[in-house]
Amino acid sequence: MTINKDGLWIDQDGWEEHLDSLNLKSSLKDNIHQFVHEGYTIIPRAIDEKVIDEYREEVQRLITQKQKLKLSFVDGVYEITDNRIDANRPLTKILDTYVHIEAARNIIFSETLLDFICAVFREPPLAFQGLHFEVGSTQALHQDTAYVVVDQPDHFLASWVALEDIQPGSGELIYIPKSHKFQKYYFDPETRRRHWNAAADGNEHNVRFIEWLYEEAERLGLSVKKFAPRKGDILIWHSNLAHGGGEINKPNSTRRSLVTHYCPINNTPYYFESWSTSESEKIPIHPRAQISSYYYKIPNPPIQDVVAPHTQVPASKIKHFLTRGKDTVKQVLKQANLWS
Repeated sequence: MTINKDGLWIDQDGWEEHLDSLNLKSSLKDNIHQFVHEGYTIIPRAIDEKVIDEYREEVQRLITQKQKLKLSFVDGVYEITDNRIDANRPLTKILDTYVHIEAARNIIFSETLLDFICAVFREPPLAFQGLHFEVGSTQALHQDTAYVVVDQPDHFLASWVALEDIQPGSGELIYIPKSHKFQKYYFDPETRRRHWNAAADGNEHNVRFIEWLYEEAERLGLSVKKFAPRKGDILIWHSNLAHGGGEINKPNSTRRSLVTHYCPINNTPYYFESWSTSESEKIPIHPRAQISSYYYKIPNPPIQDVVAPHTQVPASKIKHFLTRGKDTVKQVLKQANLWS
């Protein structure tokens, strides 16, 4: 299989033959097949409800005590102490909770999720953006490549974890199956820029992009679907899958969910360009994954209660081997003789 720079190996000719050659569980291969053909895959009951409850309790504690968290609303970012911001308002997102909450890391780096992501990336992932929702986002239909910028636009994916049973009318996640195969949309055809730039493009071009998604779906006979999962279910989507937040028809209903964007650790989110060298770090917070954040300075890796691959060595014992920067966790563990 020949790899080009436009996309991951799953986006290349010959991906199916390559998948067949891999030593993976049949269920994982089925998930990858669905992901390639439909632009998403669903893994039911992938996250332990106790871990979700622990996470939700800690989020609520930090909200109530107005500690640590930052939230975004429309085009602004606010401290949790800012009384103008309300986590229960549509379009409000609590940012990168994985920096502060261990249970968040246990969710986004669960074994089931990491098995899938590592198989698709063929290397460990970097979790570089997290969005916690208390209620439906009501966000317009979009493709992430328009707003989530990585040095190689197709080299990322996202997970959506249901933190409760999602009820009809609560502003469910909406998506268009197979929309990841739409032709590429360029905000600047001359430079082949695929992400929206507010200053250069203006809101009019952004609206045109959203209209184009619906036009493409109609032209290809595709329809919008709603995702009403049970607590612990995961939907993983391709970077080009058109998705958004449905209309909220039930007043005061919640739609608690956790979204995480991941790229291969050898790729880099755009926000590293706006940071100083000392701040733009990929932190090896897990033996199989790393994190970064645009919104917080991440302290020394707070790894707890995870075990290095092929060993029974607690992470607390290997913490001092972990280094910052671009070294992969695998390389670090090899140096420590903890990876066979």
